[in-house]
Amino acid sequence: QSRSSAASDVYKRQVVSTQSTGRASMPNFSHYRFRNLVRRQKVEYNKTKLVDTKLRRVLTSIDLLSYGVASTVGAGIFVVTGVVGKEQAGPALALCFIIAGFASLLSALCYSEFASRIPVSGSAYSFSYASLGELIGWIVGWNITLEYSVSSAAVARAWAGYFVKLIEIISNSNSTAPNWLNNYPLGSSSLFSLSPLAAFLIIAISILAYFGIQGSAKTTLVITCINISAILFIILGGAFNVTVANWSPFFPFGFEGVIQGAGKVFFSYIGFDSVSTLAGETRNPRHDIPFATVGTLGIATALYIGVSFVVTGMVPYYSLDVNAPLSYAFSQVGWKWAAILISFVSLTTLTATTLASILPQPRIFYQMSCDGLLFSLFSRLNRWQVPNYGVIISSLFACLLAFFLDLDQLTDMISIGTLLAFTLVCGGIVVLRFRSDSDRYPLGETNPLVALDSQKFSRIKCLEPIIRHFASPSIVALLVTFHFCFSVLFAVVVKAQVSYWAFVPIALAILIIYIILQTLRHQSLSDFFNCPLVPLVPLMGMFINLYLVIQLPTSALWRVGIWTGVGALIYFGYGIRNSKLND
Repeated sequence: QSRSSAASDVYKRQVVSTQSTGRASMPNFSHYRFRNLVRRQKVEYNKTKLVDTKLRRVLTSIDLLSYGVASTVGAGIFVVTGVVGKEQAGPALALCFIIAGFASLLSALCYSEFASRIPVSGSAYSFSYASLGELIGWIVGWNITLEYSVSSAAVARAWAGYFVKLIEIISNSNSTAPNWLNNYPLGSSSLFSLSPLAAFLIIAISILAYFGIQGSAKTTLVITCINISAILFIILGGAFNVTVANWSPFFPFGFEGVIQGAGKVFFSYIGFDSVSTLAGETRNPRHDIPFATVGTLGIATALYIGVSFVVTGMVPYYSLDVNAPLSYAFSQVGWKWAAILISFVSLTTLTATTLASILPQPRIFYQMSCDGLLFSLFSRLNRWQVPNYGVIISSLFACLLAFFLDLDQLTDMISIGTLLAFTLVCGGIVVLRFRSDSDRYPLGETNPLVALDSQKFSRIKCLEPIIRHFASPSIVALLVTFHFCFSVLFAVVVKAQVSYWAFVPIALAILIIYIILQTLRHQSLSDFFNCPLVPLVPLMGMFINLYLVIQLPTSALWRVGIWTGVGALIYFGYGIRNSKLND
């Protein structure tokens, strides 16, 4: 009776409320406002206290460097060198790695400043959230998770291929390994093939990642030391078998082939950004993250250049084996024992690369969940302080990709999401430098940081009234957006091979944007790592990254677009309504 009376009272209150307002209660759409899409996380700079995190801060600079090298060096040496060397660059393969390495360095410097200022586990997601707003941060984080999933699946597929190759070498016969182990065709479709070996590797690595970062760090450090030693042996041993005549002609496909090859070998540098995803578990992220990021790129580039010259000098470029170029090159010069050793090294290297690709994704999910943008289960930690649900779900997704999709279908999707994330991180540095530490300035309100740098540009002092009138962080963000659009337009014009006169107005617009930004004074914090030559370095990084994006296949752009659409549904259905910034 008491229950029925209570229910009756509730019903009467609802009726009275409806009658007084004249309408029934409607869904709450107050969260769907434009200002919620561009709201930013406040950046707090404290030189004595790290950002509070539930993750265990146990990693050192050496641990981070080993992770960076393990996640970067592997695919470039054992997968990409054969394809690009044979089909696009020839002996100029080393130049492809230099160009891609330079583009990566520009982004790495921006990554290092962000990671020093914001030492949390979100990587490019957290950086974009703090500088470009919530929606852009979500898009970057969502696409970065795709990068890590596809990258781990692609490397696992390459590992399975080398495992099969090793079985065939050791058997010392003409027999082949069972075809069901890897690349088993699934019907008549060329898009799908089964690889139980690749799926097995993902599962095994996921179990290791589930039980804690410290044990994974020790495993990765040991494997990385072995791999670097073996790669140095490849370079030194191969140098004794180089035939200089094999380097002629040096540009068999022209410089255009080198540029296209640089876009493809950029896949080899994907991984240095994984260092910043471990900032929440690093003892001294403000020093260790920049050191490990730049150090990873330096070591990787040096190894790539050395291997490129050796492999194209040992055999003619047109005879390279696209599946196992190094093993093939050493077997051709009579070093069969070295070919077997290289096969073993490739397995250990690709194993470490797979581990380093799996670890970052759960950390990004964890940070997005802590911010309220992703379901709360992703922020739950197990007894080893590891985001267990993130490990399980991301590993399951990567396992399905590795089991069903061919390597060629995976690699095209990797570079686009990564390059776009790198581009936004570079743009975010420009925006962050022209923002005050504690204040947020709306459109039209002048920021005292944004003023003419009269010491460097005294000759154009007459422009100071104009700049002071229009300068604001929002205008700076608008200029960065224009630079983004003009860079894309420039790359499209180049790809379309139109008249050179079309480049002039686009290049002039890019130059004007740079001059305007260069004349403004920006902040530089002495307690943190600062990207040099701002805004030149970030703007160059944006331009080069976008240029490489446009050179990639259109089909890969569509796939990334579909993934972004799925992420948008999750954000507008859950993230924007549960964001911690709503509080």
